[in-house]
Amino acid sequence: MNQGYILAVDSVGIEVKIGASEFGKDERGEYAVLESGEWVGCDGSVVKVEPSSEEPYPGTNFTPSGLKLSVMMPSSDKTVQAHEETCCRANIDLNKVNLFVPNGWSSSIYYNCVGNADGVASCDLEKLI
Repeated sequence: MNQGYILAVDSVGIEVKIGASEFGKDERGEYAVLESGEWVGCDGSVVKVEPSSEEPYPGTNFTPSGLKLSVMMPSSDKTVQAHEETCCRANIDLNKVNLFVPNGWSSSIYYNCVGNADGVASCDLEKLI
């Protein structure tokens, strides 16, 4: 099996490399086994991969596999700057548009042991402080 990286692209087109320890193909199709970790983009965004559960089911020793993939955008001047730079690269005149920058949010997708999306969550990080 190959080892390498897969890419996640955030809302402003900044690529964040996410580690993958294994690539393969089974009866359900192609897959990648992601490495747990946290990656920070130049715009201040954070991509985090972690096990969706480390606790065994009640009354058993069985710990379900699966993962939680989260993208967080803390409030930051770097976020606004990254959006402005993306507009400039796309030849968008910042004096002729209203730029709304999403700030202070987090979204997560939960995947079960066979790789199917099993739930989602999102929140406003400003309200957590």
